[in-house]
Amino acid sequence: MIRRISLLCVGALLLAFLAGCAAEDAIDRAAAAIDQAQQVHAEYLAPYEFTSAEQYLAEARKQLNESDFDAAQAYADAAYQKALKAAEIARGKHALPMVPWSATQPAPYEPETAAPEGGAQ
Repeated sequence: MIRRISLLCVGALLLAFLAGCAAEDAIDRAAAAIDQAQQVHAEYLAPYEFTSAEQYLAEARKQLNESDFDAAQAYADAAYQKALKAAEIARGKHALPMVPWSATQPAPYEPETAAPEGGAQ
């Protein structure tokens, strides 16, 4: 009887350990996806998705620290998906032709200078 209880305790500890490992792996995968999104400047080209990914990752780490492994993995998976979306959007915007900033601005106003009357010839 005592042996069964000890085996159950060991099994439960092993399952908890494995759940923690799975959550840590998901967090590592999400962090790598965020790094890849940052390499294509997703923080500027897809700010909503990129910021969402960072926030989900922060929450995943918080949940992992609180030993809520299921929530940590769910947040890490959400962070991973948002990071992939941010990178996809950023890569799509990189494919667009780049226009210099000065080309999007109106020409500066320059009043016409008239020659003075009776001026030099």
